Amino acid sequence: MSLRGIVVSHTHWDRAWYLPFERFRVRLVRMVDRLLDLLEGDPAFRAFTLDGQTALLEDYFDVRPEHEPRVRALVEAGRLVVGPFYVLPDLFLVSGESLIRNLQRGFAWRDRLGSPDAPVGYVPDPFGQPEAMPTLLRGFGVGTFFLSRGVSEAHKAAHGTVFRWRGPDGADVLAVYGRDGYFNAAALGHAEDFGRFDGAVPSPELAVAQLGATAARLAPLQRAEALLFLNGFDHMPEGPGVPALLGAVRGARPAWSLRHGTLADYFDAIAAEAPSLSIVTGDLVGNADHPVLQSVYSTRLYLKRANHAAQHGLTQVAEPVCAALPAGPDARPMLGLAWRHVLQNHPHDDLCGCSVDAVHLDDEARARHAREVTDELLRERLETLVLGGFAPADAPAGQDVFVFNPHPYPRRLAVEAVVLFPNAGGEFGAAPAERALAGADGEGRAVAVTVLETAAPVLRNHFLEATWGRRYRVRFEADVPPLGYTLVRVFECDGNAASADGERTGGAGLENAHFRLEPDGGDGFALTAKATGQRLAGALRIAWERDAGDTYSFGPVAGDAPRFARLVSVRPARRDASALVATYALDVPRRLGSAQTVTLQLRAVLRLEGERGVAATLRYRNRARDGRLRVLFPTGLRTAGSLAGAHFGPSPRVRPDALTPESAPERYAAFPGELVYTTHPSEDFVLVEGEGGEAAEYRVWVAHRGLPEYELVDEPGPDGSGATHVAVTVCRSVGALSVKGGRIRRVAAGPGVPTPGAQCLRPMGGALLFGAGAVPREAAMQYARTFAHPAWALELPHLPHAPAAGPHPRAASWLALDTEAVWLSAFRPETGGPGVVVRLVNPTGAPRTVTVRLGVPAARRCRADLHERWDESGAVPVEGGAFAETLGPRAVATWVVR
Repeated sequence: MSLRGIVVSHTHWDRAWYLPFERFRVRLVRMVDRLLDLLEGDPAFRAFTLDGQTALLEDYFDVRPEHEPRVRALVEAGRLVVGPFYVLPDLFLVSGESLIRNLQRGFAWRDRLGSPDAPVGYVPDPFGQPEAMPTLLRGFGVGTFFLSRGVSEAHKAAHGTVFRWRGPDGADVLAVYGRDGYFNAAALGHAEDFGRFDGAVPSPELAVAQLGATAARLAPLQRAEALLFLNGFDHMPEGPGVPALLGAVRGARPAWSLRHGTLADYFDAIAAEAPSLSIVTGDLVGNADHPVLQSVYSTRLYLKRANHAAQHGLTQVAEPVCAALPAGPDARPMLGLAWRHVLQNHPHDDLCGCSVDAVHLDDEARARHAREVTDELLRERLETLVLGGFAPADAPAGQDVFVFNPHPYPRRLAVEAVVLFPNAGGEFGAAPAERALAGADGEGRAVAVTVLETAAPVLRNHFLEATWGRRYRVRFEADVPPLGYTLVRVFECDGNAASADGERTGGAGLENAHFRLEPDGGDGFALTAKATGQRLAGALRIAWERDAGDTYSFGPVAGDAPRFARLVSVRPARRDASALVATYALDVPRRLGSAQTVTLQLRAVLRLEGERGVAATLRYRNRARDGRLRVLFPTGLRTAGSLAGAHFGPSPRVRPDALTPESAPERYAAFPGELVYTTHPSEDFVLVEGEGGEAAEYRVWVAHRGLPEYELVDEPGPDGSGATHVAVTVCRSVGALSVKGGRIRRVAAGPGVPTPGAQCLRPMGGALLFGAGAVPREAAMQYARTFAHPAWALELPHLPHAPAAGPHPRAASWLALDTEAVWLSAFRPETGGPGVVVRLVNPTGAPRTVTVRLGVPAARRCRADLHERWDESGAVPVEGGAFAETLGPRAVATWVVR
């Protein structure tokens, strides 16, 4: 047998997983110390790939900063291969912008260390690959991709393991699927693939047999002669004897052409052969040879909610505000710090929630640190404005609230904010009596203000400030300019403030010009769209079912049926006439196999948000182990298809037919012993449409803030129709990192260690929006995105010596688009220069022309790739503060504006 291949020595290093980060870091530092000595002392050791992430070197340099010159020399020589990612993320649970910042940070490290090699898109171990990855990689000039999960048996039969993967915008990459993973030559010459080999001597005879067996498995599936042998595994150390071992193998098999090399060497070999390859599109989520573990979307959902808030706070709020308000201290270093905290939570064993509890305590701390940095940075930006002075308000004296619209279109937005009316006598003065409040926006228009709660005396404690007074938590609606702000003056008045415009309660119902919401007579609500008369009953039902799974996979219990919560009461909110409070009770087993029950008390605050639908904020304290709790929304349709929000646009999802160990015994018995997941991931929203797809006259939308798992389920509902419902997971409770013998997955996916924190015995819940109607797809997506990314509001900082008036307007727009068919993905300070970066997305399947109107200084612009570098030769004038461009279908377009 002839054989031609490249052996790549590497390690796949999860920064944290079955051990916490610092424990793994001790091992990492020792391994890299030895690796540097090995590469410097043995020129025959061609190269070592330090995973696909540069964060490992950042972790190393924190301990060994004196070794950076040694690392740089080896990287420059092509002996130590690094990047291109900063961390290896879960690809479905993070936003497209987060993936961009991840790669930008990874490339910055590669540049710092002088990496000369062409980077390979190497993300060896995420739980599936989203369809936008080719678009993203090509945006950085990366034309290759290696994956080891996500290919189905049908894919292998039709396309083999080497193919071209095409993104929604038409960009494609040369992709290689590791049929035997990233460890098909893991511990070459040893009897086991994984473990401690200290003191063991590899066997050349065994290595020959291993390589031959691997080649025999790979060759029939590959449309190229060159084979890839990956010599490494999770946290495996360097193998100093690899050159000598390969020499012995070549001596034993002279016909074999094997060389020690890199992933780039392998892709070059494939390209040189120029084989005829299939074109593949769409998500890659098959599990022919490796578990795809798609229940991680609902594990430890408190992490997912925190990540959504952190990403939103950076890309939708802090970056635009800092880009538009460059005066004052340079915001970019602090934005970079916040991004580092966020990105270090994105590795799949972190954000997916499938590590030991200590790892996720670190994740919660990083999420908090990111929030603290962005919050204080934004407060600092507003202090700069206050010191410059705002135009006088056309309203009585009061407290000003800065309300920011993160969308590039005018919006009427619901806002909750906190304001404090100071004591006249300071700390020892009498607190002001409670008063009704009213408001006026930056254009002088009246704003109805609802007081949600108040307390006094209360201390407002900020940097070098300690102010006592009466605190109000208020709610109001304001018209805010595109990607801009308005100042809402909140002041005391006589009488009662009105509820939100156009909304009213009627007993146990809500009604506005677009919808009516009322109890349906069962355990849910009915939403009626006034334009069509369509009435959807069974909304906001809460279902719980037992879960015998683990942090990777939901574990259905044979014969189990969902338990539905009782709708105990519905009443108007005590202070807010535009809101209903629904109380549910749900009796469930205390834990799996227990005869004891516990009653979950759930509370939902419901509001109508104009034409967007009903917004629900659900809260409860979880007291039950081993279960999954979901909220159901009816569609009035019968379908297995949906569109889910994804990177840079919607992605189609089709619910597969469920399999069981009884219906698919052969598949269940064979490795990987994993059947199918009927749940899907979504970013921000889910759409279900009538026949006709985009042209359909009727659709349902469900939006969320960090609840990324959903399923289409056919439920009888109150009308007995068996129509399709969207079930969104709010909590999934499990007690082990990994178990065997589940009804979806037979084999273990990791060590079977206890993870009591994954039971989520803590406050849980989330925010959701539900709407339906005869509206265009573009409008439905915008309704959902407006909810998923709400207004940001903050009482203006108190600076006692600031001027009473100044040049800043009380309302302004910094960027506006003339069509809502195009999305704004980024508006941020330019990293290496004085300008701003503008990134737009066309989420539709047709070309779109858009005019961008800028409210910040703009003289010139240039088109850029995702590295966002200024190109002087390609710069053109910006005339009249605006420019127009046509974006191709599903295009992602970036400009640097100066």
